[in-house]
Amino acid sequence: MPYRHIQLFVNGLPVDYNMIIKDPLFIFEPGFNPHDSLIAPKFTVKKAEDKFHFENLEDESLRHQAEEEILEYFKAKNN
Repeated sequence: MPYRHIQLFVNGLPVDYNMIIKDPLFIFEPGFNPHDSLIAPKFTVKKAEDKFHFENLEDESLRHQAEEEILEYFKAKNN
């Protein structure tokens, strides 16, 4: 199962994430988080009919970042 190491910003602070790819499901698991007081969420995204469906995530900034990472994955995959 493919995965990518990425960095997302949670409340403006960088957190390393593993993006696990089970197309069309993408699982975002926090990895290294150097910020003791910051809880980085684990969440999943399903891409269906060119729409993103999020589970366990309300943060709009993280949603946007996750969408960008998924689009980058598809762009790289198609090249």
